[in-house]
Amino acid sequence: MPRPSLRHVPILAAALILPLAARAPDGVAAQEPQEPAPLPTGVVARLDGTDISLTAYQEFLWRQTGKRALSQMVDDLLLEKACIRFGVQADEAAAAQAADERILQASQGRAPEEFEIEMRARGFDAAMLRDLFRAEAIRVQRLDALVRATRTATDTRLQAAFEAKHGPGGVQVEIRHVLCMPHVMRAERIRGGADPKTMDQEALKSEARALAESARGRIAAGEDFAAVASEVSHDQVSKKDGGKIQTYRPGLYGPAFTAAVEALQPGAISEVMESGAGFHVIQVVARTVTRMDEVRAILVEEVLTAEPTWQDREDLLAALRNKADLKMW
Repeated sequence: MPRPSLRHVPILAAALILPLAARAPDGVAAQEPQEPAPLPTGVVARLDGTDISLTAYQEFLWRQTGKRALSQMVDDLLLEKACIRFGVQADEAAAAQAADERILQASQGRAPEEFEIEMRARGFDAAMLRDLFRAEAIRVQRLDALVRATRTATDTRLQAAFEAKHGPGGVQVEIRHVLCMPHVMRAERIRGGADPKTMDQEALKSEARALAESARGRIAAGEDFAAVASEVSHDQVSKKDGGKIQTYRPGLYGPAFTAAVEALQPGAISEVMESGAGFHVIQVVARTVTRMDEVRAILVEEVLTAEPTWQDREDLLAALRNKADLKMW
């Protein structure tokens, strides 16, 4: 195993070596430090005169890591074979650039010599780390290319894409709400100096309901829903946008809330209703219904060209393993 040269020796160690050479007896030439003789083939270390063989080290690694590294090796071989079958080639230049960028990030601005010393202390060197990063970049390249090459627009995928974009069953609802929350009112009073032990939870719930009823009355009398929500609602996320829930999905806040939304026509407001979070006044701003056959062609294109996700990559590897004739002990 190669040993670090003197240019990798820390400054303190070099300061200890150089004075010794300077004190050589008069008339005797100072000798240059000698590099240790290389270890024999098949030997990875020598401890107090005893060789540690590569085989012993491999057995140690097996006890430490088991089949994890072997599974990664098998996956890489399966990817390589699949890439040959589908004519996929890795972009070596892009992988090398990605590795260099990760090395730069890992070094955190340290000089190359300093970073090299640190890596060697951890059992690596910069070249080994760069090779590791390059291999990871190529692995992701191959996975993404194979996902795209083998992806099909199945009915299941199309339905999932359809509902993610247009809502369950193609129904997309835009809603606003005012939410009055008893636990927020309790927290506000504690911050104001009130004793938590003296607070009546039922009384707090009654106050929260009354606040929601008051907000509903103002809206019914003609005040702008968004303005009232921004002033009254305890939902810190939606009140910033006039009470609008950015992505409403059925089931949010429970079945009673969902039923209230389904019963409302656009523009209408609900009675005050209770959920686990508190008391709501709901307004349906718009309800859009989309049919699958109207957008099917667009969905097919989107499904086939979508960026691969980590789940796509895992599914691809699982499919390759299932098809392979693989035996592992």
